Parts: sequence; structure tokens; C-alpha cells
Amino acid sequence: MIINKISHSRLGVFDQCPFQYRLKYHEKIKSLLPEPLYFEYGHYIHYMCELVVKNKMTIEKASIKAIAKYGDFDKTYISRIPNMVSNFKAFQNSIYSDEFESESTEIEFKIPIKGENFYFNGFIDRDIRFKNDNVLILDYKTSKKRNQVNKNYINQDPQLLTYIWAYSETTGTPIDAISGMLFYLESGDKLIARPDSRSVSMHIHECIAKAKKIEKMEPEQAKANLNKFCRWCEYRTICPTFIATQK
Repeated sequence: MIINKISHSRLGVFDQCPFQYRLKYHEKIKSLLPEPLYFEYGHYIHYMCELVVKNKMTIEKASIKAIAKYGDFDKTYISRIPNMVSNFKAFQNSIYSDEFESESTEIEFKIPIKGENFYFNGFIDRDIRFKNDNVLILDYKTSKKRNQVNKNYINQDPQLLTYIWAYSETTGTPIDAISGMLFYLESGDKLIARPDSRSVSMHIHECIAKAKKIEKMEPEQAKANLNKFCRWCEYRTICPTFIATQK
């Protein structure tokens, strides 16, 4: 199958369902369903955070502007906003200490893999650099509950391992100087990873091996994998395996 670039999310789609990967990234079939409301909610949160950090806008004004742009979601999401804003504000107040140096948002990376036809790409939501040369990279989470990640295994979280590697590759910052954080804005939970260079290297090698597997796989071999996420899949109306379960 086609795999000219890899990312944490693309490899995650393959792990979840090879058939979904085939439709989305190999055949490039556009979804026949409207974009879920939680996508709009995610856009709103990321845009608000960017306005605060990049444009130095107050959190309250940024929230209003973001709602005007991405606020096409129901009352259930609207009711969740005040708590999320409060947690983000508390975090902002905590980081600007004497050790703070600089920060940036929406950091794109595109890293060629030596000897391969594909490259790693993605976006890091934010980095915070300190005067002691340490760096904290953040990924904002918009889910209501922190149930996707086991805090006891945060140092093995594939997303943070990928982002720490990518940040090191693009900036030259030693891996040991980089920490990664999953920030669940609504609950205020902050899971911080400080993996060693060996763990990061092993993860990247596993990602490359998986990408090679996808590259060698014939499209017909990419079978649907029934799982708990099927009822939210953007291709559920054209997936024979899922359709068969609805009869």
C-alpha cells in the first residue's frame, strides 16, 4: 500500500483497522459522513490556546474568538468550556517563572528516513523552553476523561516518544533534556514523560518497521478489524464487515 509519509496518527489508524487505513490513506476515499462535533471542539480548543500563546491574547477573549470560528457544537460541549478555560489559565500562571525563556506553538516537523521512501511528519502543539536548556513539549487533549493513557506507562506513550524524537531531530536538543506532556484540559490532568534515549530509539525503529510492513502489504490484505471504535468510524457506511454486524 501507499505510504509516502508516516505519523503517530496514521500508524494508529493502521493498528486500529488496516481496512480503514486502506480507504483513508491508500485509496484516499473521502468520508461520506459529516465531521463529528468533537472535531470542531478540538479545533476550538487548539485555536484558543494558540491565540493565547502566539498572539498574547487573554484567555477569555481567545475563548470568545475561537467559539466564533469553531463554535458549531451543541450545548453539551458549550457547558464543558468554562472548566477547560479555568484549567488552562491555571497552567499559564504556573509556567512563567524566573526559569522560563521562550515558547512557540504549532511546530511542524517533516523528517526523512534514511534509505526509505517515506518520512515522519506531524505537529507539536507547543514547546516551552527554560533557561537551564530543558524543554517541555505539550500535546493538548480535548477528551472529557483521561482514560486513553495509563499514567504508569506514560514513559512508553507512543505519541510522546515520537514527538520527543522529532523535536530532538529538528532542533538538536538532547533527548535527555526534553520532557513531554499530555495535558487534558478539561480535567486538568497532566501526564509527563521523561523517557531515555534508548526507549525513544526503540520506538522509532518499531514505527519504521511497521511502515515497511504497510508498504509491502497488498490492499486486499488490509482486512477490517472490528473494535469498539467502529461505530464512530468515518467509513462505517461502506465497510462490509461493520455493515454485516448491523443486520
